[in-house]
Amino acid sequence: MSKASAWMAKRGISQRTLDHFGVLVGDDVITYPYFDWNGDRVGAKHRGPNKKIWSDTGSRQILYAQIEALQSDKPLVIVEGEQDALAVYEAGYFAVASVPNGAPDKAGNLGRY
Repeated sequence: MSKASAWMAKRGISQRTLDHFGVLVGDDVITYPYFDWNGDRVGAKHRGPNKKIWSDTGSRQILYAQIEALQSDKPLVIVEGEQDALAVYEAGYFAVASVPNGAPDKAGNLGRY
């Protein structure tokens, strides 16, 4: 098992959830793809060793997991990061989305997404 796979397993994220969101788990890198309303991939964020985080050049700044979350009739839970969204989804609450760059400095800034 790779370090990244062990990291996900330790946090209770199942392969089913990873597959559902298209998350790719490599040896040392986890890739969270971002999809627009048409289901087209419009970017990705990567987490590497030592908590290094970077996005693909040209990635759009949209909510992570937005399509399913915003189509739900349940109240929307907005979380700080992709990993948090996976954890909430894993717990059985499917109306969850994450802001693209962590928590904003003020809650009022959510309107830009």
